Amino acid sequence: DLVRQLLDLGRPDHDPHAERVEFNQRLREDHALAITHLRAAEWERALPLLERVVAARPIDGGLLVQLGWCHFTRGDHARGRELAERALRLEGSVGHARLLRAVIALRESRRDEAAAELAQAEATGERGLGEKLAQGWLLLGRLAEAERGVERALAENPDSAAAFHLQATLRRARHEDQAAAEAALSAT
Repeated sequence: DLVRQLLDLGRPDHDPHAERVEFNQRLREDHALAITHLRAAEWERALPLLERVVAARPIDGGLLVQLGWCHFTRGDHARGRELAERALRLEGSVGHARLLRAVIALRESRRDEAAAELAQAEATGERGLGEKLAQGWLLLGRLAEAERGVERALAENPDSAAAFHLQATLRRARHEDQAAAEAALSAT
């Protein structure tokens, strides 16, 4: 491959910028397809695409977190944790990395660690964390914190059926049956 690149440099029609643009376009397409597979819970199909994108952009914290979630959902908690820790050392996506670490800790029954990670994720103020924060706090039985997560999720996306379902779950946990029914109706 290196020999081909060196030979190409001497060609009059060689355009390294065009190759970079084409390479970046392929990465964007791979990433978009990986996200589609993640949303469909097709972890095995998403994994090689995310691996390729992360190999090309190893210092993108958001990509590391996405790859970490993929490994975690496939049952590889150690790799998910490792990728979250790498993302924490980079700028951006700190809240999402903390959230991934919290979910892994919850799955491994390390409740105190999960609570600390959730609190740190919440403190970042990053967008897109509300629903997962609410879920995590609900699993820990911390209803006041779960309420903040639900409020945040609804503020980020007022039409989110998932956020209304979380609100209904929270209301049921508080034995607020009428409010739970209203929240459930809002979800439909």
